[in-house]
Order: sequence, then structure tokens, then C-alpha cells
Amino acid sequence: DKVLSWVKTCLSKNIQELTLDFSKSKKVMDLSVDLSAIEALIVLKLRWCKFEIPNNTPKGLRLLRTLALMKSKVTPEMIDAILSNCIHLETLELTRCITHGVLSINAHNHKRFKELVLYCMPNRLQIILDAPTLECYKYEEFVRILDFSRVDALKEAKLHYIQNYSWRYYDSSYMVLANMVAYTGVHFLSTTNIFLEVCNPKANQQPLLLAGVSYPEQESGESEAISQP
Repeated sequence: DKVLSWVKTCLSKNIQELTLDFSKSKKVMDLSVDLSAIEALIVLKLRWCKFEIPNNTPKGLRLLRTLALMKSKVTPEMIDAILSNCIHLETLELTRCITHGVLSINAHNHKRFKELVLYCMPNRLQIILDAPTLECYKYEEFVRILDFSRVDALKEAKLHYIQNYSWRYYDSSYMVLANMVAYTGVHFLSTTNIFLEVCNPKANQQPLLLAGVSYPEQESGESEAISQP
């Protein structure tokens, strides 16, 4: 297989950045290569490419700073293994990954973990985040309960909440309100109308604003909040 041969050639040269995008094939590619054993990688981005960690014990990736996965199966054990092994990790991005139940990000021992991106994973019911160095949190999906244990450094939050029309009695209001405490200290907040409608249920009332931010209106349906000078 030419693709497999090319990947092995790249890895044999101790490359530091590897991006594999098989999204055009519409099928998740299995390269049968243990990418978690590569020592030199600093950036690893996989789109529609299978990623596994044998026995949840990576032999490499100790220098990894950026990991972006799309359409990969993600288990709690895998996340724990990544965070335990990749001590220099700065950015973790999960897009359309297969995961269920609670997603727990335990990065309390990390000193460089700054950005978490979670896009389009509808089967995830709750997010538990313990990351005292996290500065940027980006989220796109249905509203879910968010438990921010330690996020003292959080400066930026981008929340693209999606309305769930498949559940007849689904009401995200209480979850939006419950999650708001996590964002009271951010400097920049970008969000959608679902967030603002809960804060301002009646058009003739003033919305509930987060401390230190302002809410300019946008016709696109998405609003942004920026820190006051």
C-alpha cells in the first residue's frame, strides 16, 4: 500500500509534525501503524484515521504538544493515557470522535495545557474538566453539563450551542444556567442565541450579563462578548 509505505518512510525520518487527512474517502483509514510509539512527534493531526494506544500505554509521544483527532474512537482510558504520558501537551482537539457518557479531562499536573476543542460528539453527556492552566475552551454541540473543577486561567470561551430537535421534551435552559459559573472570569466569550435566550427570556428585559464583559448584538445569530478596557 502506497499510503502506508509513505507514512512509514516519514516516520523513519523522525519528523516532528504529521497530518493525515482521509476525509475525502468517507471511510476511517486503518494504517496498522502504532503512532503512539513515535518519539519525535510534536504535532499529530488525524482526520478519518484510526488512532489507538495499545493497552493504553503509549511508548512515545512524550514530546507531543498538539493532538487533533477526527472520527476516532475515544475511551476514558485513552484520554487518561494521553494526558499522563504527553506532559508537554498544549492543545487537544476532538472532532466527531466516537465517545459515550462522561468525558473527563484530568490535566491538573500539566503546566502547558492551554487549549481544549470539542466539536460534534452528541453521545457525550457530561464534561468534567480539571485543567488549572487551560486558557481557551471551544465547544460545538448540544448543551451538556460542564463541571469545571479547576480552570483558574481560562480567558477565552467559544460556545456554539446547537438546538436538539430530535428530543421532543429536551430543554437545555437549566444546563446553560448551571454552566454559566464556569465562564464568569473569561475575557472573551463567543456564543449562540441559545445561551443569550436563557439569560434574557423576554425581549423587554435586560439580559443577565457576565461580570466584566459586554454583549454587542449580531444579526448572524451569534454574539460575542469582549472584556471592557
